[in-house]
Amino acid sequence: MARASFRTLDPARALERIVMHLAAARDRDGRTVIPGRFTEGDTNAIRLLPPWVSRAGLLRSRSTWWLWCDPRRGAPANVGQFVIEVPPGRYMVDILDTRHDAWFSRESAAASPLVAGLPATGHALLVRIRRISAATARPRA
Repeated sequence: MARASFRTLDPARALERIVMHLAAARDRDGRTVIPGRFTEGDTNAIRLLPPWVSRAGLLRSRSTWWLWCDPRRGAPANVGQFVIEVPPGRYMVDILDTRHDAWFSRESAAASPLVAGLPATGHALLVRIRRISAATARPRA
């Protein structure tokens, strides 16, 4: 699969934006948690982003990945998918709308790779990719 066409956001700038919006979301809902430690993620793990994404940054905190996506100027609002390489398992994918600093989408997905929806809102999005199980469910025979 070809690598997505996007520019990499400097990790320090991505961290600044992520923490700022998580703090605003926490002020809004009283439940959002800001991890105490982030590490730089490997942007090569991002295999595909929708065409509306211009810049992206990837950070980690324990078993959670944080994907920051800046929109392209003038990109039409539509839905796309992202594909990211993470260890096998079951994940919860939550999306924060940075315009309102509110969580507005949740989806469960299995990996690897992880494939999930990423709607275009015209604003930057923060995606929290939380591993909830090392195993994925298998259908009964």
